[in-house]
Amino acid sequence: KAYAAQERSVLVAVTQARASATQVRVDASTITDPAKFQQYAQAQDRLSGVLGASNLTYAEATWTQTLPDWTGAHVRMFRFFGGAPKLLVPDNLKSGVNKASFYDPEINRTYGAMAAHYSVGVLPARPGKPRDKAKVEAGVRFAQTYILGRLRGLTFFSLAECNAAIALVMQRMNDRPMRNLGLSRRELFDKIEHDALIALPVDKRASSMFSRYVGPLLRRMNHDAAVRADSGIDGYTIILGWLKQAPRGDGERPVHEVIAAFVDRPAAVAYLTGAGHARDLVSRARVLGFDGETALGELRLSAWEDNFVTTYKVKDYELAPGVSCQ
Repeated sequence: KAYAAQERSVLVAVTQARASATQVRVDASTITDPAKFQQYAQAQDRLSGVLGASNLTYAEATWTQTLPDWTGAHVRMFRFFGGAPKLLVPDNLKSGVNKASFYDPEINRTYGAMAAHYSVGVLPARPGKPRDKAKVEAGVRFAQTYILGRLRGLTFFSLAECNAAIALVMQRMNDRPMRNLGLSRRELFDKIEHDALIALPVDKRASSMFSRYVGPLLRRMNHDAAVRADSGIDGYTIILGWLKQAPRGDGERPVHEVIAAFVDRPAAVAYLTGAGHARDLVSRARVLGFDGETALGELRLSAWEDNFVTTYKVKDYELAPGVSCQ
């Protein structure tokens, strides 16, 4: 009896290591002032995600906490971070977790498929244990105070208008230096977390396309002596597009993914003369991505030396002497 009484008196909490970019704590909260959205007389919900080490915060408003809004907000959060974490620690929202359990939670099928697509694990917080994701709980309170405090005098007439305002305030919050570190959330994220994120699938495809085609197209454009001698050329623009391999319904148009790469002339010359590697070229290039008509913003890609032979080489096939695919 004495042991049982002592056991009940012990406070058990989860100690969370601040591992770099391994976790994103996700929480949904409600904006309880529908008067701010006069065109639609209903309360608004907001998803907040906080990275484990840098505290970089993402927030957006949605109409509901239903499955389409919940999963869609996660996809947009990954795009904002520029990659996916290794683990999601969500709240036990019905849109994400069918059955809450510390040992064997039952994840919603659609939410689980979304996580599998991005190679992300899901470990819901224990019911009634806010310390399991104390970081995001504190982040929600801070974001709610910071964002809503600066938008309290504004009235929005559409969800897009509201999220545009939230994005501006969120940028200010993430760029604001933290007193205990002297660095902003964004600076700390760039230093310790960005490289540890899982690259988004579009980044992998875009990196392959950049590696395969940007170098040969630069060589083709510089094959003309007049182009090489023109001092008025400041750089090169290369636009690549490919069909997105995604299931489509009857009558739906195919979707193309597109990247637009802007390479300044010094970077192109260094690469073409052999003074720079493909990874140096992509680090100096500005690459914008598009998923159909949706702008993905600036992409951070990796690149490697690629050519037709090494990529598509047929077994036991060798090029004839003097023939090159460069």
